[in-house]
Amino acid sequence: MISSVEAKELICPTPFIKNVKREVVARTTRMQQQTQRTNPTDKNMHCAVSCILTHHCHSTDVLALGVGKEIWDVFTPGDADVRDLQADIRGIKLSTSGRARNKADCYQQCDSYYPF
Repeated sequence: MISSVEAKELICPTPFIKNVKREVVARTTRMQQQTQRTNPTDKNMHCAVSCILTHHCHSTDVLALGVGKEIWDVFTPGDADVRDLQADIRGIKLSTSGRARNKADCYQQCDSYYPF
């Protein structure tokens, strides 16, 4: 029997990361259109992406991705924000604690913390 640690990727594969991000962005766009909100729900996306990735990749890798993204934002026109890292950590904890056992749970839990 494979343990959950053994089943996770040693390094989170880039195509998987991109697919999760693309899916979360598309969902966020749909939700914003339905709720007619014009301001982005960036924290919701950080939480959801981190939660979903943590189901398939090690939490330390996912956190490193979040930290790297914020460092990138410091040196580019992006918007570096420590609250983005807090949302990343929340998503990781939702997954590692078992409060979010799948993608649907990640969305539901992140929506409750960062509503549209």
